[in-house]
Amino acid sequence: GEAGGPDVLLTGGADGTAKLWGLGEDNLCLRSYEGHRGGVCGVCVGGCQGRDFVVTCSLDKKVRVFSALSEEIIYDLPGASCCVYAPTLRNGFRPVLLTGGSDGAKAYSVPDHCDDKEAWALSDQTDAFHPRLLRHFALTSRVEVIRQCTLFDERRVVLTASKKLVELWTPRLEPGGIREPLVMDLLYTFQASGPVRDANLRPHAFLKADTAFTEPVVSSRRDLTLD
Repeated sequence: GEAGGPDVLLTGGADGTAKLWGLGEDNLCLRSYEGHRGGVCGVCVGGCQGRDFVVTCSLDKKVRVFSALSEEIIYDLPGASCCVYAPTLRNGFRPVLLTGGSDGAKAYSVPDHCDDKEAWALSDQTDAFHPRLLRHFALTSRVEVIRQCTLFDERRVVLTASKKLVELWTPRLEPGGIREPLVMDLLYTFQASGPVRDANLRPHAFLKADTAFTEPVVSSRRDLTLD
């Protein structure tokens, strides 16, 4: 990440704090993000227009957004166990924050002034249940892993994993406007050979470059071994 500098590492701890570490010779703690009452189980760094923010997921069933530089809590989101910043998922390359938890996956819009409390408080509503919620998907899954990935044909996809199930979702990008509701189509479903603890996508490892995907495929299932 680039929160506070180009070479940093963000970690979450059982003490309810997330820490930003410099990767120089001294490996100093640069920032500390506090405010949870349970251990931190997911973290990510995001940024746009030269501004940075930090997101933490906690066992206290809260997701908190911090200003990366001031360490101030600037926004609270519904509880989740994992999160990832997806800067290019929407039309017009508008950034999205993805979270995964017991009720599936959620995509939230990220304001241009992403380190500002007032900017997060403004509504960018396309869903009636939350002022910044763009889409709630993977509703039948307890999402333990969420990633933004890119297929061999440069299509952006979201990977979700729960128990023995790994799913690939693709945004339906409508030509023209950039403020349309974000629609996520299920592209592929994989049955893993055991409980999934972590997952990531390397397209050429199991998707051949001569395979054409033109429509979402919801019935296809393949064996996929994930360490």
